[in-house]
Amino acid sequence: MGRVGMTCEVSMMPSHMMLPRVGHLSDMFHIFVDLKILHNKEIGFDPSIPDENVNIFRSQDWEVTDYFDVNEEPPLNTLHPIGMVYLMTAYVDSDHI
Repeated sequence: MGRVGMTCEVSMMPSHMMLPRVGHLSDMFHIFVDLKILHNKEIGFDPSIPDENVNIFRSQDWEVTDYFDVNEEPPLNTLHPIGMVYLMTAYVDSDHI
């Protein structure tokens, strides 16, 4: 739980269980060596609330920017997409910003 630096590496290892390679085994050895060497390390957290000035951040309306109608070109070696086209959007509640 406290090994923040190894969270990604450890969580990715089970995805290689069906088709392991030699490199995956050496990666596991590296993880275990790090755990053995750093077994007494601690993580310190500052419990104070940071004093951030939210007024320095500029509010942005993304619908009127120059980037709204830009289309990304797919790589030349990709397959033609099959199915319906969809637009992914995000909603931001301004009360919680």
